[in-house]
Amino acid sequence: MREKGRYPVAEKKEYRNAVRSRRMIREAFVALLHEKPFEKITATDIINRSGLNRSTFYAHYPDAKGILEDFIGEIITLFRQMLAELDFSRFLNDPEPNLKKVVAFLEENQELYRLLGQSDMSLIYLEQLKKVLIQQVLETPNLPTGGLSPISVDIRIRMLLSGIIDAYREWLAGEIDYTLEEMTSEVASIIQNWSRK
Repeated sequence: MREKGRYPVAEKKEYRNAVRSRRMIREAFVALLHEKPFEKITATDIINRSGLNRSTFYAHYPDAKGILEDFIGEIITLFRQMLAELDFSRFLNDPEPNLKKVVAFLEENQELYRLLGQSDMSLIYLEQLKKVLIQQVLETPNLPTGGLSPISVDIRIRMLLSGIIDAYREWLAGEIDYTLEEMTSEVASIIQNWSRK
């Protein structure tokens, strides 16, 4: 029986090779995103750029879409982890602290998020992020409602957060030419003004 944490040499080498191959495939994919839209990137492009053979590529991914899904799945996981740390009970009255954490999240891999955000397919995944965020806010205990009816709070939160996410998506896609700090300051101001009404 093998001791915990110990692997035969062949197994270790196989694992290291798999990790290395995935890294090379992902790096080739990101390099190609700098040159052309996601929709025009083929498996052959990635194979040629990575220098790996076809069977190695297909051992890890079915196609370019599989790589994009891999990246976006990781982003959604990180986004969920970040949301779990935010205090939404004060979000409407004092949005700045939470928004600064969102900015830090975006800045960490800003170039990659911008590249991925330019793909039409990324819209599908942004909808998932939007649903996660809306659900998180609506389920917050002690959410300040300002005496509004439950339906009014529900609809307003959905409209507000959908607008915010769409604005950040447009910023990531390069459609809005403000700095991230300018965007975030304006979003915080809109949230505060909305919550006072």
